[in-house]
Amino acid sequence: MLKIGHEIVRPGYKYGDAPMTIPVPEELETVPGIPINDREVDWYAREYPLESINYTERASRDWANNLRDEHAEMREIRKEHDKLNRGLIIAGRMTAEMEPTAEPTGEDVTELIKNKAHQLGYLEAGIAPYDFRYEYQSKKGFTSLPHAICLAYEQDYEPTQTIPSIDAEIVHSSTYRTQAAAGLELGNFIRSLGYKAHVIHSSDATGPVIPMFVEAGLGQLGACGYLLTPHAGNRNRLMMVTTDANVTHDKPIDYGIHAFCQKYGMKNVMEHYAETGQVLGKGTHDLEGYTIEGKGYFGPGELPVFDRGFFDMPQGSIEDHAFDNFKKQAAAAGGAITDDML
Repeated sequence: MLKIGHEIVRPGYKYGDAPMTIPVPEELETVPGIPINDREVDWYAREYPLESINYTERASRDWANNLRDEHAEMREIRKEHDKLNRGLIIAGRMTAEMEPTAEPTGEDVTELIKNKAHQLGYLEAGIAPYDFRYEYQSKKGFTSLPHAICLAYEQDYEPTQTIPSIDAEIVHSSTYRTQAAAGLELGNFIRSLGYKAHVIHSSDATGPVIPMFVEAGLGQLGACGYLLTPHAGNRNRLMMVTTDANVTHDKPIDYGIHAFCQKYGMKNVMEHYAETGQVLGKGTHDLEGYTIEGKGYFGPGELPVFDRGFFDMPQGSIEDHAFDNFKKQAAAAGGAITDDML
């Protein structure tokens, strides 16, 4: 039995479930939060503000969408999702100007907001200061409210494990829309408490939100670059609601989960590790087995082989990609530049 460094008490998996206590072995303890140098963050935010990956890597995104569109059913699913999602994005933007529908009582409404979020189906909810340093350059001034309500909505496990597939495409799209609709409901609730609430759709994010989610105690930054949460690992869709409500900020939590899979739930994984020193499911087909369409099944330790051309994809923005193509065509033509190239 490993020595327990500390224990974490978190809300249950679903609304109404009893809270759960998670033991964190001493050898897994780290520093809560993401280690940062505030002076460096301030400087980069001022001198080299971030820009959305939807712009900086648009060439590869368009390339991937074109590949998906070669599959007729996936193409129709994406078209329908874009159509339905657009209305939710616009509805979220409109909330920035909405006024409260009641007078505030002056009480701290933190638990009321979190409880409502869980009722609406969010798996995790926490509150942190909205950090303007992480805003995309194109989103400066998009929201002006000081508190970030960080929300994580679970994407169903079974269809997610079938990526790439029709089922995975459907659950990916529907989860985005379900959480967005729930966010609008949460915004209505906050306004009924006497405060403003700007609902920010995940497809309309103001910047990379994970630092705020870690600050709000929802999880830890994993080696995969995703937020790892205690109930669903990285299988979450994230969105924020900013507000001026009277709330208390949460604190970062050291979950000790930066190196684990969460398939079986963090409590089970941690209790098993504390007792045996082993990662639950490691080396088994149940945890590490998977199927890739056209290539078959792969068990623990087995890896698929791809042709080199499989990884040949465009990089950077669409302007960068267009200029690279232009240079290649000009070189192939011996330096001659034609009107067609231009």
